[in-house]
Amino acid sequence: MSTATSPCPTPRGSASNSTWTNSNGSPTGRDCSTDHRYDHDVPSHPFLSDEWIEAARAVRESFADRLPVPVADVQVNLVVTDGPDGSVIEAHLDTCSGSLDVDLGHVDAPDATVTVDHETARLLLVARDPAAAMQAFMSGKIQVEGDVVRVMALQAGPADLELGEEIAAALEAITD
Repeated sequence: MSTATSPCPTPRGSASNSTWTNSNGSPTGRDCSTDHRYDHDVPSHPFLSDEWIEAARAVRESFADRLPVPVADVQVNLVVTDGPDGSVIEAHLDTCSGSLDVDLGHVDAPDATVTVDHETARLLLVARDPAAAMQAFMSGKIQVEGDVVRVMALQAGPADLELGEEIAAALEAITD
């Protein structure tokens, strides 16, 4: 775990120069002059670690009142290859509770199993970049076994693009 100096640094010059940064100091693109939701030191964690899962759940809960209900009940197992030290990480996505839950381990009877490399999984779950997702799928970096249509239902993010950007920035801030 590391701690960002501040995802919303003290502005230098105009408000347009104050952008969120993740724990590595990389800009996330979010304008801190208008949103101070994370205006404090935010610990960051390795992607898909137990600590990251808990922090991501807290981020999601902080937006719960603004999130739409998922379009379908879907359970998808994830097999994330090329993890830290070449490891394979088993995780799952589940919308059966009425919101999206990400957790480690697999469910017994998933609608589909998605195999993806660690870098691409981070693009999908943290950056939530639909163009990157489509490119990764078309290039074979995402392999789906099972109901592809139900997997695609998970890709439907918030219709409010600004909300999607806020969530992505908050997730980036907690991710090493």
